[in-house]
Amino acid sequence: AGTATFGTNLTIGNAGTGNLTLTNGTIDMGSNTLALAAFPGITRTGGYVIGNLQKTFAAMGSFTFQVGTLNGYSQVDANVTAGTFPSTLTVKAVQGTQPNITRADKALSRYWTLTESGDLTADLTFNYLDPTDIPATANESSFIIQKYEAGFTQPGGSVDANANAATISGVMSFSDWTLADPSTSVVSLNRSTTNPTNSATVTWQIVFADPVNGLTASNFALVNTGLGGTPGISSVAAAGTP
Repeated sequence: AGTATFGTNLTIGNAGTGNLTLTNGTIDMGSNTLALAAFPGITRTGGYVIGNLQKTFAAMGSFTFQVGTLNGYSQVDANVTAGTFPSTLTVKAVQGTQPNITRADKALSRYWTLTESGDLTADLTFNYLDPTDIPATANESSFIIQKYEAGFTQPGGSVDANANAATISGVMSFSDWTLADPSTSVVSLNRSTTNPTNSATVTWQIVFADPVNGLTASNFALVNTGLGGTPGISSVAAAGTP
């Protein structure tokens, strides 16, 4: 038990030998990186790495990044399905809400920073702590995967609230990843077109209670009451913060 703290980068193994065994306690790398070469794996019965854990991939294959923070273990499973080899993937778990989240009360109190060197495509599974990472004000069953790279996107995937895990396939760019409930409420709905009589199109402005992004026409439904033809929603455009 206890913590081993390193003040410098550490590389384990090479292309043909090496292994990291985690029995108990934690390895705290601070701002440094614990790097595993192409051959080494990790044998774990307990413990994990706090900070940057890097793995070199010399071919397609699976690897569990045994990472966590001071308040717990939150590993990331990576299955590399394509790439240019060798390439590396570095994973770091961070305790707390991703700094760019606007509603911390509706988001996971944990995120993961992934950094790629080279070219990899991978299926990823993020494992989080329940109840430690879930604010009392958040609805875990409404969580979706959120990726931050110069702004938030919702790239798909799925969240299993029973297993406390989020999975996404075919990831080709790596950055910050977390979970959050994207639901919000409508503050106002106003027609922007002054006189829509006989107009081919009508523009409406919707104001939400929280910042939203990634919306498309498929996120809205048009209810037809008395209109001729087959009206539909042609496009959705962001208008900034009113």
